[in-house]
Amino acid sequence: MIISDMQRSARALYDSGISYEFVSAPGVGKSESVDAICANLSRALNVPFGELTMICSGLDPADVRGFIFPQKDEIDGSLISRFTRPIIFPTVFNVDVYVDGKKDPNYLKRDGLVRLPDHGILFLDEFGQAELEVQKPLGQLLLNKRIGEYQLPEHWVVWAASNRIEDRSGVVKRAMFLQNRMGTIKIEGVYDVWEDWAMRKNIHPLVISFAKVYTSHVFRPSIPKEVTGAFCTPRSLVLTERALISLRPKEMSREHLPDDHIAVEIVEGLLGEGTTPVFMTHLRLANDLPDIATVAKDPMGAMVPKNIAARYLMAMTLPHHLNRKNGGAFVKYVSRMDDELQILFVTNSIRRGPEALNVPEMQEWVTKNKKLALVAFG
Repeated sequence: MIISDMQRSARALYDSGISYEFVSAPGVGKSESVDAICANLSRALNVPFGELTMICSGLDPADVRGFIFPQKDEIDGSLISRFTRPIIFPTVFNVDVYVDGKKDPNYLKRDGLVRLPDHGILFLDEFGQAELEVQKPLGQLLLNKRIGEYQLPEHWVVWAASNRIEDRSGVVKRAMFLQNRMGTIKIEGVYDVWEDWAMRKNIHPLVISFAKVYTSHVFRPSIPKEVTGAFCTPRSLVLTERALISLRPKEMSREHLPDDHIAVEIVEGLLGEGTTPVFMTHLRLANDLPDIATVAKDPMGAMVPKNIAARYLMAMTLPHHLNRKNGGAFVKYVSRMDDELQILFVTNSIRRGPEALNVPEMQEWVTKNKKLALVAFG
C-alpha cells in the first residue's frame, strides 16, 4: 500500500476499531501521514479528534504498565498491589486535538473546561524498536484497548508504526501473540505521492527535481547492506533542504542553494557518501540555469538546458514564481521543451494555485494542447 492509499482507507481502518501496524522502510512519511489522517477524520466525522503519539523505542516497561504501589484493601485492610495510570494513556497534558481539519491548541481548556475528545488515535511509533518487555504489556491494549484497570475511551483506536527487520533500524524479535492481535499493512514509498506532498509543503524545486530524476537514490526498496552511515530517504532529503536553506547567504537568490565545501559536508552527513556526489552535481547544475528574471524578460531567447535533469528542474522551478505578470512568458519558455515537461509545468502550476488558469497564455496552451491537458489534469 502506498501512503495515499493509507490515507484514503483511513476512515474504514478507523471505523473497524482494529489495531493496525504500518510497516515500511525508514523515512517514507508514516508518522506525518497519521497527523494528516487525524486532521481529516476530525472533518469527516465532524467531531474533535485526538492524537497521542508515543515513541515506543524510548519507553520502559513501567511507562506502559504503570508503577506498582501498595494500597489497603477496602474489605479486610490487607495490602494489595495497584498500578498508577500509564503515561501512554491520553490525558489533557499529552493529546493533540484537531477540529475541522486543523490542530486546535486551545481545545482542551476552552471555556474553562478540561476535557478529552471522545474520538482519537493512540499512535505507537517505532513499535518494532521497543524492547520485548515493553511490547508484552501492549498486547492487551492492541486487542482490548486497555491495560489492567485503565481503558481507552470508546472511540479511540490503537495504531502503530515500525520498520522492517532488514532495515537494520533496531527492530527486535517479536512475540507472535502480539502479531496476532493487530493487522499489519506494508507501506511503500513512491515518488508521485511524495511529489504532491512536497509541492504542498513548498519544498525547494531543486530537491523535488532531484527526487524525480534520481528516484532510485531516494525511494530505495531496501537499505544497501554496505551502508553503515547516513543514507538518503525522503525524510533525510527534506532535512537536507532545511540545512541548505539555513546555510544560504543572504545575497544568494532563493532559486539557488549553496554548494561550497561546508555544504558538501553537511549534505554528506544527511544523505551519505553514495548520494552526496550525485546530489551536489544536480545542485551545481541548477545553480547554472538561467535565472527567473531572464526567462520572464526573454522567454524565446533564454537558454533551454540540454541536460534532461536541468530541464526537469526548470519545469519544476517556474511554477514557484508564476504570477499573472510573468505567467505568459513562462508558458512560452516551457513550450520550447518536450511534451512531458510542459505537462509537468502546467500540473505543478495548477497545484500551486488555480489562479494559474487566469493567465491568458495558460488558457491558450490548454486549448491548443487538449490531449496534453487531459494528462495534466488527470
